[in-house]
Formats: sequence, C-alpha cells, structure tokens
Amino acid sequence: MFKGLFKTHPKAAVALGALLTGAVLFFTFSDDYVKTFKDNLVPELVGVAVDLALIVFVLDIIALKQEKKRSRQLEKRAREYLRFIVVNMLKNDELFEITKSALPSIVDYDANKHDFKFFASERLRSNEVIDALIVALSRENTTVNEHIKKHVETELSSFHSLFPIVAEVSDEHFKIWGRIVYFLTKVSHGEDLASNMITVLQKIKKFDRHTERVFGKVS
Repeated sequence: MFKGLFKTHPKAAVALGALLTGAVLFFTFSDDYVKTFKDNLVPELVGVAVDLALIVFVLDIIALKQEKKRSRQLEKRAREYLRFIVVNMLKNDELFEITKSALPSIVDYDANKHDFKFFASERLRSNEVIDALIVALSRENTTVNEHIKKHVETELSSFHSLFPIVAEVSDEHFKIWGRIVYFLTKVSHGEDLASNMITVLQKIKKFDRHTERVFGKVS
C-alpha cells in the first residue's frame, strides 16, 4: 500500500513516512508522553503553524498581484483594438475636419492619427476626442458612414476572438465588450450606422472608465 502511494503521490508518501517515524520515536523514547508533548511538541507545532500561516499569507498576496498584473496586460491588449476604432475614424479626412470644429485641439493628431494613444492615464483627453467624434457622427454623412462600415467589417472577427481575453479582465469589462461587439455587428450590417457607432463610442468610454475602477490610476 505504502509502495503504491509512493509511486502515485511521492510527496505525500514522504510526509506520511516522516510522520510515522516521528511517532515511533516519540512513543519509544518518551517516558511521560503528556509532559513531553506539552513542553516540547506544542511550542514547536505553534511555531510551525504561525510560519505556515505567514507563508500562505505572503504567497496569496504575491498571487493576487500577479493575477492583477496579468489582467491589466489583457486589458491593454483589448484596449488597443478599441483604440484602432478611434484612430481609423480620425483617418477619414472629412470626419476629421468635422470633428475639428467640435474640438480644435484635435489638430494634435493631424500629422499622424496614431498619436492618439488611448492610454488609461489620459482618460480625460480620450473622452474629449471621443465626445467630439460623437458630435461629428451626429451629422449624417454617407461617405463617412461607408468608411466606418468597411473598417468594422474587416475588424469584427478580431473583436469576437478577444472574448476569452476580456473575460479574464473582469466581469464588467466582459459585459461592456459584449455590447460593443453587438453594436459593431449592427454597424457591419449597415443598420442605423451613425447611431450605433455613437453607442459603440459611448461603450468605449465606459470600458475606459471601468478600467480605472478595477485597477486604479494606471499608465
């Protein structure tokens, strides 16, 4: 039996063997079992228990930090795809000009639209840009709508593939992502395009806002 245990669970077998050896030595060489147990073993057991508790506590903290760091990295990966949506919209010259009338400082991205980084630490600036795009989209424009629809059709499958990634960030991020994909799908079908794209932009802001709630002030 012990041999079989050693093959299947070697660590458990070693621990059991050490325990049995200790018990044999204790009962063999101790004249007063109770006194020996109270004076020698109890303090040792308490010390071991405290050490184990501290080790478990520290390991739990390390594990939580590592899990949070991993979740943040996954959030950044998903965030980059949301950034692509905004950058692609800015690349449309006509939409960019309309947006500039709502937010003159958007000229910062005139030379290179990829300068819009959508960092979590720059949420106020991101909100300004997204809000200006919402204003611009409220002015129905067929050319702009076709540009957006074409981009969404190309990227939609990538957004679907990111569901397992976002699920590991937080439940709320996952729910928001689901709504973003839902409205992007409607955009790809050409359904009430401007209105649905405005909803997508609003959900992107919500995603960004929730990141701060989950991870605090981040870069």
